[in-house]
Amino acid sequence: MRKTLPVAFFGILLLLLPAACGGSGPASSPPASATAAPPATSLPAAPTATPLPPTMAPAPTAAPLSTAVPTPTLLPLQASTVLDAIAAAMAAAGSWQVEGQLGVKETPDADGAVLITSISAAHSAKGDSMLVTTSQVTLGLIQGGAAAESRVVGGTRFRRDPNTGEWSELPAAQARPSLTVDAGVVGRIDAGTARVEVTMLDGERVYHVTGTVPGEAAAETAEVWAATLGFRLRRIALQGTAPVENFGGLLPSLSGDLSQRVEAVYSAFGAPIDVRAPSPEPAPAESSLGPMARYRSPLFPFTMAYPAEWRQEPRVAITAVSFIGPGNSLLSVGEELLPLPTSIDDEPSLDAYVLLVLRHLEETVDGFELVSVTPRLVGDRGREARVIELTGEDGSLRWARLVYVHDGLVGFSATYGAAAEQFDGLREMIELSFLSFEAEG
Repeated sequence: MRKTLPVAFFGILLLLLPAACGGSGPASSPPASATAAPPATSLPAAPTATPLPPTMAPAPTAAPLSTAVPTPTLLPLQASTVLDAIAAAMAAAGSWQVEGQLGVKETPDADGAVLITSISAAHSAKGDSMLVTTSQVTLGLIQGGAAAESRVVGGTRFRRDPNTGEWSELPAAQARPSLTVDAGVVGRIDAGTARVEVTMLDGERVYHVTGTVPGEAAAETAEVWAATLGFRLRRIALQGTAPVENFGGLLPSLSGDLSQRVEAVYSAFGAPIDVRAPSPEPAPAESSLGPMARYRSPLFPFTMAYPAEWRQEPRVAITAVSFIGPGNSLLSVGEELLPLPTSIDDEPSLDAYVLLVLRHLEETVDGFELVSVTPRLVGDRGREARVIELTGEDGSLRWARLVYVHDGLVGFSATYGAAAEQFDGLREMIELSFLSFEAEG
């Protein structure tokens, strides 16, 4: 029988970011005490009564350009020249998204990882960032997990308690740029000893820089891949060590330094990302159907009312969050960046986006049956949206999904789901929630 490992959530949140994800603190900095962390929450089991269809539809594919992509003139293969070009390109891009994974082993040659952490992050042109991590531990027959969410806004780092949902501020030193999320590694690789080559990565010609970050045990080997056309980052990989204390009690039976490797992939350059500082939750607003709380996107200008008694689950990605209601009814909110249009004609329309959403639902929902697609004018400004209603599992499950496209750049979806016999009792509340949707600005 497998045992569940108690985890110290805040220990890993505080320490995983600077060490495993490449914060700028020196390797010799003393780790925070794992025992000082508040009680953690294990990752909840997914409800089985009402599985929601996938929140995110695939992004619309921009029309192909009629002209061939130019072949870039290569820079001299000197590390300082290439790294300077990459740093300038990332500064010009301003914003991006990051998806990555951290793996931790007892030794570099160990067969399996004892800790695997998925990383979902975003960096804004203001220099702010948001990071969500989900960690899974495997120590023999012992397993456990933890989720963490933090934001850096205006030089202050905030972290969310997954048990209470309350936010707290960390010391300013914890808001230093990250080697991965903020691409800080580009400016810290020792150019004097680094090597540069031109190679292929995922079908694209890229510069591959291999070096080390002085004074950073977590980056004894640092690798950077960037496009030869435009110099934007494609991938970063850091290999090194970190003391077991840096993992906040997740690995209580181990000691000493552990081997770790983090890889991060970059995308969505120049996207309209605006990381927002957490704000105190206002008192729920009274309505004819009871108190309503308000969802506020951490990255985009979206808000929407939902029943105050529905419980928010810990985030597992920066662009998606779920709420659990009575009888395992669910609300899932998701946002996705759409490809930047190459012309006005390429800008994705709401109806085109709805078609892509429907195609994705048909491919992923077991027993998909479309009930209706209905126009809606939502919010005080009467913004145009669509409501998709569908059934699945031979009609035993029912969903209603609000779909909106903001300035042709960001897609928003909010999906309520419940067992068919429960869904009709939620209809009035769902309509009230959808009509409350606002896109600020």
